[in-house]
Amino acid sequence: MFVVLAALYVFKYDGNDYSMYENYYELGTGFEIGYELLAALSRAAGFDFKYFYGIYSAVNLLLFCILCRWRTERMLLALIPLMLFPGLPLNTIRQFTAGLICALAFDRFYPTENKKFVFLVILASQFHISSVLFLIPLAWKRIGVFVAVSMIAIVVLAYFSAYTSYLTGKIVFYTGGAARSGWYEQGSGKSIAFVLIGLMLLAGGFVWKLGDYRKYMPILLLAAAAMFASAYMSIFMRFIYLFLPAVSVWMFTSSRKVKLGLYLPLFIVGVINVYFVVAVWAGESYHHRNHLFDYLFI
Repeated sequence: MFVVLAALYVFKYDGNDYSMYENYYELGTGFEIGYELLAALSRAAGFDFKYFYGIYSAVNLLLFCILCRWRTERMLLALIPLMLFPGLPLNTIRQFTAGLICALAFDRFYPTENKKFVFLVILASQFHISSVLFLIPLAWKRIGVFVAVSMIAIVVLAYFSAYTSYLTGKIVFYTGGAARSGWYEQGSGKSIAFVLIGLMLLAGGFVWKLGDYRKYMPILLLAAAAMFASAYMSIFMRFIYLFLPAVSVWMFTSSRKVKLGLYLPLFIVGVINVYFVVAVWAGESYHHRNHLFDYLFI
């Protein structure tokens, strides 16, 4: 099963940042230490970027399989759609790695072994700096820890200031009226979907109290915040990818009835999005094309 999934997973070259990642791969710089170390080893072995992309995607798949095995073998089958959804588009591949490591850390070590948890979160930050948000649950009921976590977050964001500059620059660009028609501009239908899913996450953890809701309350709150922010501007979708692996574990702790009736339809939508929708450049903006619709109706 791993071989079949890997074949589907690693050979789908998608994502509107492909050329950027390819250029940075050839230049040998541009991202966090963990990602750059793997890229350096790949270059030393003489691999072209497309092969490195396949290897890196396989590493993500392996991390997800480890997460599934820690819970139960059946979880692998239940979460295959989620496995295939966030990691495929190239512009989220590093964030998915960080999210997987954080999900492993949160599920295995929080809150009983916080030192190991913090170590793994810091390790994850070497693939994407946004993973430091996973330190927030440590401050869930402790003001002193909250101050310490905030200081750590400021330090690590300063350490990778290029990302904070990029994010704030995008926010200014797309809120200041300078943006032309592009994929960062949010459609009303997509915004409504993000708001509804965010409300469902909050209701699932704070109202319906599904699964291991007590442990996962801070993660659900962060994921819902990412959903609401994405409803306003789709650049914040990258934070959804960060929390999805951990949210998927919480989903698994719910009853079978809830998983089949509520979560499975969302997974199916994710798979359809991956395999039939791609971003293509047209004129001065990206447009998302659905190959299935094109085949059926054009």
